[in-house]
Amino acid sequence: MNKPKLILFDYGNTIITETVHGFDKGNEALLKTAVKNPQNITITELQAKAYEELEWIYWNNATSAKPSENIVELLEYLHKNGIRTGVVSNIMLSGNSLKRRIKEVLPENHFEFVIASSEYIYRKPEKEIFEMALIKSGLSAHEVWFCGDNPICDTEGALNAGIQPVWYKKTFKEKSDLKMTLQGGYIEINDWLELKEIIERCN
Repeated sequence: MNKPKLILFDYGNTIITETVHGFDKGNEALLKTAVKNPQNITITELQAKAYEELEWIYWNNATSAKPSENIVELLEYLHKNGIRTGVVSNIMLSGNSLKRRIKEVLPENHFEFVIASSEYIYRKPEKEIFEMALIKSGLSAHEVWFCGDNPICDTEGALNAGIQPVWYKKTFKEKSDLKMTLQGGYIEINDWLELKEIIERCN
């Protein structure tokens, strides 16, 4: 197995662990921002001017976030060893909010790009969103690895796109209705330091 030139990561429960405080908390925070509207700004005008800021207030009050265990050490190792990184996430929030959250929680990151499925037609496990990441990177599928916690969206999706999948199982909570169709060809880890060791053993 050759060392990857680029490692792509999922967001939630992969590089960052979120705690949900309740979506009502987000809505409560939004209501606190409500003010009078003497200029009669329309909803369309409001969305154009302030949507992302309102989205940010909502997200930060509905959830809190922290780096996943040992992800900071892994990202530092990858950067020092010239292995590029990026993020591909299935998320309903905007790409700018996602970038802002990642920068806030992982300020020393060197992600070259962040892809939010909310801004594209496709979502993981559809191979097209992985192909978009390959186009952005300028690399071929065999030069890239993808790490994520979801065995279908992340692991199987990457596998179907010809990318080497890494299934990060530490935060995975098995669901009885999940149809497991994985047939192998993926790397399975429970700690990010395991991935560092695997990379060091590569050619």
